[in-house]
Amino acid sequence: MIQHNVNTLWGQAIADELSLAGITHACITPGGRSAPLTLALLNHPAIHTYVHLDERSAGFFALGRAKLTGVPTPVVCTSGTAVANLHPSIVEASLSRTPMMVLTADRPSELLHSGSNQTILQDNIFSNTINWGRTLPEPELTERKFLSLRSSISRSLSECMGIRPGPVHLNVPFKKPLVPSEKTDESVLDFINSNSIAARGRSHAYTQITSGLLILSEKNIKRISDTISQSKNGIIVVGPSSPTSLSASSISDLSISLGFPILADPLSGVRFGKHIDSALVCGGYDSYINSTITQSWTKPDLIIRFGAAPISIALQNYLKNTGAYEFLVDPTGQSRDPTFFSSELVTCDPNWFCNTISNNFNLPPNDLFQHLSSTESNYWKIFSENRSFFEGTVAHKVLEFAPPNSTITISNSMPIRDVDRFGMPSTKDMILIGNRGASGIDGVTSTSLGVASASTNQAILLIGDVAYYHDISGLLALNKFDLKLIIIEINNNGGGIFYRLPVSKYGPSFTEGFQTPHNLDLSHVSNLYGFDFTRVSTLQDFSNSYANALEEDNSCIIEVISDPIKSHASREQFQNTVIEKLQNNN
Repeated sequence: MIQHNVNTLWGQAIADELSLAGITHACITPGGRSAPLTLALLNHPAIHTYVHLDERSAGFFALGRAKLTGVPTPVVCTSGTAVANLHPSIVEASLSRTPMMVLTADRPSELLHSGSNQTILQDNIFSNTINWGRTLPEPELTERKFLSLRSSISRSLSECMGIRPGPVHLNVPFKKPLVPSEKTDESVLDFINSNSIAARGRSHAYTQITSGLLILSEKNIKRISDTISQSKNGIIVVGPSSPTSLSASSISDLSISLGFPILADPLSGVRFGKHIDSALVCGGYDSYINSTITQSWTKPDLIIRFGAAPISIALQNYLKNTGAYEFLVDPTGQSRDPTFFSSELVTCDPNWFCNTISNNFNLPPNDLFQHLSSTESNYWKIFSENRSFFEGTVAHKVLEFAPPNSTITISNSMPIRDVDRFGMPSTKDMILIGNRGASGIDGVTSTSLGVASASTNQAILLIGDVAYYHDISGLLALNKFDLKLIIIEINNNGGGIFYRLPVSKYGPSFTEGFQTPHNLDLSHVSNLYGFDFTRVSTLQDFSNSYANALEEDNSCIIEVISDPIKSHASREQFQNTVIEKLQNNN
């Protein structure tokens, strides 16, 4: 039995409240000041812990778990710069609406501004990026403080997992001693015996959380339905969404009832699944939503949009240039519309909206539906006839060969753009996850490892060489936590995405300041961490290596060597072919 002092009892109360609220996993990073929290979590029978060596990896690992499960994995760290290293993952959690909780140990208040070692201003350090936060009172054996502590845990989880999920921050100051006492502290025993609820809590979470749906009035539903009924050619657009927040079947039912086609971002959760058999879901639009191809089409007069802004800039521009009336359905009432085009922000639960509107209509497919249906079909036929090897064909094969129910993390920069353009809609159930809140390349590997830890199915990561290099330290989690992950790393020796930008014309300055070739042999990373490494440079070799990796129950990395100039030229050549052939078909 732990011989509690006030600090360890405080840490125990935090761990108990997290567990009673349904938290089953936590990430811990080492540190002396956080010892009361670390010991409480490590010894809690209902909480599984992942101990990471660095805070940045821990933050992104927790982020990945939450993106897949919709439940936060609390992260514990010590005081000082350890806290600041959590900021990138907190930014991503905020902008992607991912539940996240960080518990940062702190020095007592009297040491602030004193020059004391490892002491920084941690209160409100994340104030611009969190849903809620507070510095907890310093532990003291008073009923009011312990009840405040338990209430704060409940409040933080409510803010973290509410209508707008996101990060919360509890800053937890501790004075020494930070570890259990060698003998029983009589004052602690007296407090426990005299203040049962404060010291031991309730049989359930101190404050239970009951959530409901945000719905519209009948008057507003009728008004929206009247607007939809006047549409001759509407479309549904679904941007990046949390796997736990948007139902593909609800979107599909809406599409069928209205006769509207669906343009589905690869991270929408709608591009893949059995609903593809009954609804028109388009995925190749980034190539063919082009004024040359669409000029003869009937223009959409109504757009119903869900999720964040689509990855495809071509689609964003197309929607803006239609002049159509756009409903942006968002449960938070916060517009994610970088084109500033949406006509009406509809604040309600998106699945409730789809189901309610679907019940009001039974319309045949519209003219635009027919345009998109034939163009989408022709586009994938053109792609199937393409024989060139470039990064886009690798992205296509990653999805094509992935087993049903796979969870696939897609890195930013070129991988997500290639998946957007070349990821063909399929009836195969797959979950695609990406960090598109802030769209950074930091922590992508750790995010995918967090995803792998929360999934019982095949986990895959598609990543570029710079993003892979950026998070090499996160790979420690592979063997440490006995995770299984297939990593497909596209190595084009630097920032290949910059070839898409005008700056690529500026010779030596472009190479030195933008492409930034690293000239590293990344195969040595596999020796460091102890997993299989295969290097390929043809599509056939990649296909064979990928198929073999899927058959084996081991983590591995497949490095695909790519020439960025040739790959960029192949994309442009394919795009020109698409425009030429589809223009002739219109």
